[in-house]
Amino acid sequence: MAQKLTKIIGITFLVQIGVFGLGLLNNVLLSRWLGPANLGIIALFFLFTEAIHKVTNLGIETANLYYISNQKFPRKKLIGTNFINGLLTLCLGSGLIILFIQTHGLTLFFEPQEATILARGAYWSILLLFAYMTFDYGTKMLLGHQQFYRYNKIMLARPVLFFILLSASYFQNKLDVAHVLAIYSISWLLPGFYMWWQQIPFPLVWDREITFASVRYGTKIMLSNLLTFLNYRVDIFLVGYFLTKEMVGWYYVALIVSEKLLYLTQSTSTIFFPAASQSTQQQSKTPIISRTNLMLVALGSLVLGILAPWGLPLVFSDKYLNSVPPLLWLLPGVVALTLPKVLSADFYARGRPELSLYTGLVNFVLNVILNIFLIPRWGIVGAAISSSVGYLVAAALMAFYYRNMTGVPFREFIIPKAGDWERLKEI
Repeated sequence: MAQKLTKIIGITFLVQIGVFGLGLLNNVLLSRWLGPANLGIIALFFLFTEAIHKVTNLGIETANLYYISNQKFPRKKLIGTNFINGLLTLCLGSGLIILFIQTHGLTLFFEPQEATILARGAYWSILLLFAYMTFDYGTKMLLGHQQFYRYNKIMLARPVLFFILLSASYFQNKLDVAHVLAIYSISWLLPGFYMWWQQIPFPLVWDREITFASVRYGTKIMLSNLLTFLNYRVDIFLVGYFLTKEMVGWYYVALIVSEKLLYLTQSTSTIFFPAASQSTQQQSKTPIISRTNLMLVALGSLVLGILAPWGLPLVFSDKYLNSVPPLLWLLPGVVALTLPKVLSADFYARGRPELSLYTGLVNFVLNVILNIFLIPRWGIVGAAISSSVGYLVAAALMAFYYRNMTGVPFREFIIPKAGDWERLKEI
């Protein structure tokens, strides 16, 4: 019997709102306490480590979710095998970080001064990588088991822990870039350890069939996620390359504020993917889920666009007044991005993650070309325009794939209908 999703998505969304509030508070404190330049350095560390994580994880944690949901393999054996695979990918990622440092490969992506900063703090990137993997594997296992309420508690605990540790460091006058990176790592690691502890005992055995199946499915997810990450963040790399660290800080604030609008969509796709992997009945709910998410994000973007010119400097301080123009240009792209996020969950559940991969590749190439052309001319506004255009193209491609695969007309999953609210209560 298919599980009703409305209540779970609603609770997850409320939790995400709480996470949003705490995350916004944490970002405001970081912005005020560190200033744009130091915030830009931290952003570079996050981006470098996330990029390594996306390149080396092979999508195994998402394959865990998929195969736990559809129960193709014995659960304990699956977890044990992919625990070993996770350790191997951690070694691969750590080795890649060290290789970049030792061969001065960071200068290919960063200015010499920025590359030197990253090289001096390479151990932070390795710790961050371990923290990301521990947390990601843990949350995917919870979702695969459809333990949505426990998942929500964990998601809320992480920013609370970060806030406590951040405040303690600040009031002890110990807050600098190194302390923030340590605090950030701990706030991912401790919840991650807790989730793994809940899975004990499991056999430490390596199964060839599970590994090959996980890598076949997961690699497509990994490449798609990598391209998605690059599409979200390549503009920051290029802003850092063409402009200054202060401008990176301004643009980073515009990005993190605009992306908060996608919490409802992220909550929806988080719950919908494991549910739809288990039941074709759940997959039939994609159109109404898609069009209602699109409508709500569009309304949120309108409100944010009206409030941003005075609200953003008020919250983050006048130092971030220059974040307002790129934020406004990012909003159309954020609305468009709703569609790929919902439809990707549907494609993943149907075992067709390559469709998201194709879309991400087109989006990435277009985004890089536009950024290289527009950033030197229009600065961080040019980066925002490039992102919005890329997201609009991605939305069009995903809509085309979904219509061709299912035969559902465009209007069914894009245009809201009267009575949608009542229909949502039934799903």
